[in-house]
Amino acid sequence: MPRYSYRCNSCLKDFMVIHSFKEKLKDCPKCNKKGTVSKLVSTSFSTNINKHIAPREVGKITEEFIDASRQELLQQREETIKRDDDS
Repeated sequence: MPRYSYRCNSCLKDFMVIHSFKEKLKDCPKCNKKGTVSKLVSTSFSTNINKHIAPREVGKITEEFIDASRQELLQQREETIKRDDDS
């Protein structure tokens, strides 16, 4: 599944989400406000962080990347299990 970079227009946080091409994210998972997110132009996630928000600790960025990767792996595992069960 592709990764997409978003920004919340309310809390001004940038974040990355893994979802299908057809899905559209509208609500911020950081501040939970409804209809406040905008998709960022497709460049690397780290480039978006550097351009759009104040510098953050490297550990925080690394933690977010690990969490996103973990979510992606869990989702791929679930899809594989479902595919195997359907076979």
